[in-house]
Formats: sequence, C-alpha cells, structure tokens
Amino acid sequence: MQLTGTLSDTTRARSSFEGDAAVGRTFVAKFGRMRDGGSYLNCSVYHDRYQRTSGGWRCTERVYEVKYLDATPLTGSASHATPGSMHES
Repeated sequence: MQLTGTLSDTTRARSSFEGDAAVGRTFVAKFGRMRDGGSYLNCSVYHDRYQRTSGGWRCTERVYEVKYLDATPLTGSASHATPGSMHES
C-alpha cells in the first residue's frame, strides 16, 4: 500500500500510574489516500505501557488495535481554494 498522504486525529489519551509503571490508551481516527486513488478510514486505539527510568518515562510496549476500518473508495473530487478566497482577520 503506497500512500499519497494521511491525516490523523489523536484524542482522549488516558493513563494510569502505579509506582514506576504506567499504562495508557490513545484513541485515533486516521484517513489515508493511496497512490492508486483508493482511500481508507480507520478508528483505532494505541495501548501503551510505560516505565520510569533515570532518563524519564519511556514507552516499553505499544499495541495498535483497529476498531473500525472502511476502505470504500471516495466518490467526487477534492475542493480547491480559489485564489483570493481566503481572507485574514
């Protein structure tokens, strides 16, 4: 799969700590466009484990769990801004 670009929105990070260890979850929505014109949308969760070290907190494990995946091709075309149509406030 060769991508022309992706857009990710990472939200609602949650962490819990116990001594020098912690776990965290981060919810992600990701959109991608492939070079062949295909696209995808997925909603996923990063499940992370952290360990406190002398150099600070370090991620020791990351599991990527896809909750929703849609690879249905998009229809239509992208809109393009007309020169001069954007005004600064």
